[in-house]
Amino acid sequence: MTQRTTYTLIFVAALLIFLALLPFAREKSDLPFKNVILIGWDGVQKNHFDEMLAEKKLPYFQKYFLDGGTCVDTFITTGTTQTKPGWSEILTGYGPAKTGVFSNLEYAPIPQGYTLFERLEEYFGNDNIFTIFISGKKNNMAATGPHKVCTNCLKRDPLTNASFRRRDVDSYESFLQKRPDQLIFEDRKGEPYFITKNYIDVYHNEIGESGNVLRSALSHIRALNKEKRFFMFLHYEEPDRQGHDYGENSLEYDSAMIEIDKRLEGLAEGLREMGVWDNTLLYITTDHGMNEGANEHTNAPETFFCSIDKENLRENGDRKDIVPTILGRYGIDVEKLTPSFDGTSLTR
Repeated sequence: MTQRTTYTLIFVAALLIFLALLPFAREKSDLPFKNVILIGWDGVQKNHFDEMLAEKKLPYFQKYFLDGGTCVDTFITTGTTQTKPGWSEILTGYGPAKTGVFSNLEYAPIPQGYTLFERLEEYFGNDNIFTIFISGKKNNMAATGPHKVCTNCLKRDPLTNASFRRRDVDSYESFLQKRPDQLIFEDRKGEPYFITKNYIDVYHNEIGESGNVLRSALSHIRALNKEKRFFMFLHYEEPDRQGHDYGENSLEYDSAMIEIDKRLEGLAEGLREMGVWDNTLLYITTDHGMNEGANEHTNAPETFFCSIDKENLRENGDRKDIVPTILGRYGIDVEKLTPSFDGTSLTR
């Protein structure tokens, strides 16, 4: 074989590889958007939310997600109506049998590779997408490793109704109604995001109120080259915290929703200022509702999922359907991913 023949064969082989990869590259570059932000409002009761919309108290949600976008009712069919299993299902597309997150008390780290962040890192390549997790809440959104949890301790101070963290044994001695020798502690392998945090670019929680969360989000986006693709999960602890402290029908619960509604406009203005609004797609959802007139959410399965685009979505779905929907919007064939999703795409 001559040297010229060898070079020719190498050129042909390289050309064939390029042509084989061309549709895949085009699929990623021809998307109608570059960035995605999934916004989480924690503990929004659907009926209360609809009443506030009818009273025109949430003008920015109306502007971006109703007038300009699409909404679908979603429901909770697996796991409890609590924060840990709620966001675990929303961010993976899997029920508790696969994530190990059954409730705020019964949980394990989400297995490696299961979250939306990791799916996108794998699809685009680590250098081609920046993944960001920002949460105002620490409890139930944390990434602590192996620890013990008290399974029969009080959830809240009976006098002030203030919440505390079950696993910080020394921090709630005054809240305990049982003798110390009667308390039951169990081992946990870690909180839901203990593994996930190691496979995404930014994991930042316990930021506090919504203004802090928004400022952190915009700061991280501003630090990126605007040509850099990113996916962000932006989680507000409101109005869940106010619902627990004051009740679902309280003025404080209303005020918290009005405040996080204003954050939508603040986010949009920040993205416009940075020149990335036109190629950023926003989604919004909640993890569970609140019991009517109460300060708990033991049975609150009505939720929602909305997009700022006029997407052709089904009339209703499940909170496990969100990941397959978003991945499908990226052009990813979710049927080829393993393990198979418990949810299905909300797109018709």
